[in-house]
Amino acid sequence: MSATSPARRGAGPVLLAIAAIAVALAAGAGIGLGVSRLVEHDDHKTSSPAGRQAASVLHAGRYTSRRFTPVRYFTIGQGWRVDVDTPALLEISRGGTPFGSIGFDLPRELLDDGSISYAEAASAGAKVRPVPDDVGAFFRSRPEFETSASTPTTVDGQPADSFTVRLKPLPPENRHLCGATRCIFYARNASQLFGLFENDTTEFTVVRVRNQTVLIAAAAPTQAFDEFRTIANQIVRTVRLRLR
Repeated sequence: MSATSPARRGAGPVLLAIAAIAVALAAGAGIGLGVSRLVEHDDHKTSSPAGRQAASVLHAGRYTSRRFTPVRYFTIGQGWRVDVDTPALLEISRGGTPFGSIGFDLPRELLDDGSISYAEAASAGAKVRPVPDDVGAFFRSRPEFETSASTPTTVDGQPADSFTVRLKPLPPENRHLCGATRCIFYARNASQLFGLFENDTTEFTVVRVRNQTVLIAAAAPTQAFDEFRTIANQIVRTVRLRLR
């Protein structure tokens, strides 16, 4: 998933560290704030003491990841911070209006049932499948999501597809929480989980980089999503991939 203070993905994904294991929630940007934000403020994600990193305010200009190898760099304006920078997840967010976050996710497997606990989703017994070529079709096949048709686009000149996803209202009996917000998981990379938060909308852009599937997830509270998406797309257009 993606999520915390204002780090990644929306109001409701995207890093929730539970059981002392880093979790990335790929959900709305804002957390109330962001798509995947770190859940140190009981929002979206948290990380173990060993894996936790302090969020860092970014200066306007080019940002080069220290650990997320598929992306060489991208360019941002004022008001952004980096919440997570690991081999499986790079997430930035903004705390100002409009709230939101952008996560660069590297999932290894998709979960067939995300309405389970963190421990179950991270376990060897979880029902998973390899990441398919058509990730949008996977989301459209899941009844708990409202997913748009995929639209062809490009990232750094590479063919890509984009689509939006919103988690449908969860039934009252569903008490599964990611921090303070209800969510479900949809993918994982080892112990790193990715999920979507209730009341967030996420735009995924899927691109292949050196035989790996990268999901760029721009998330925000649904009511502010259109405004945030305009800002997020400006950043995505500056992304340069590590193609060789």
